[in-house]
Amino acid sequence: MGLLVVISGPSGSGKDTVIAHLVKQLPDAIRFVTSNTRPARPREISGITYHTLAREEFEKKIAAGDFVESNEHFGEYYGTEKKLLEQDLAKHEIVFLNIDIPGRDTLVSKQIPHTAIYILPESLEALTKRITKRGGLTPEQVNDRVTSAKNEIEASVGYDYRVTNHEGRLDETVAKIREILAYSTHSASPLDKKAE
Repeated sequence: MGLLVVISGPSGSGKDTVIAHLVKQLPDAIRFVTSNTRPARPREISGITYHTLAREEFEKKIAAGDFVESNEHFGEYYGTEKKLLEQDLAKHEIVFLNIDIPGRDTLVSKQIPHTAIYILPESLEALTKRITKRGGLTPEQVNDRVTSAKNEIEASVGYDYRVTNHEGRLDETVAKIREILAYSTHSASPLDKKAE
């Protein structure tokens, strides 16, 4: 059974980019493909980047108990399908799962083993610039995401590790997480749980 690694962080913190680099560098690691109902962003492909479901279909899966965790965020559903996650953990050494704090809390409540890493922005100002640069959002939506980020960062103290993703220093962020993973795969009780 592989190691489940939860990667969380506010919108615009660079979670997907960090995971993509880790998957390239680690020999038997994959990014779990979560499901959601939001419209695809540029360069996203349903079934590869995300499983894009109609809202009605997603709600049927929730009712059927098909998700390990699911929630509604900014008006769209997001979830982790149990059957697909079990398949990936059976096949791979490391499975990265990009979910938010309530999703991670659900894993804890269900006693699903995992290592939880929270990606911190270097500052809220830097985060605002990243979100704005990504495009596709109104100023009000950007403000909503920054406000949400403040609350998320405060709530992330329960994560196993928190790693700051400094602007222009992605390699350092990836290297820190690789160190954490090297330790996590050889130890059941981390000694130093903060990697600022």
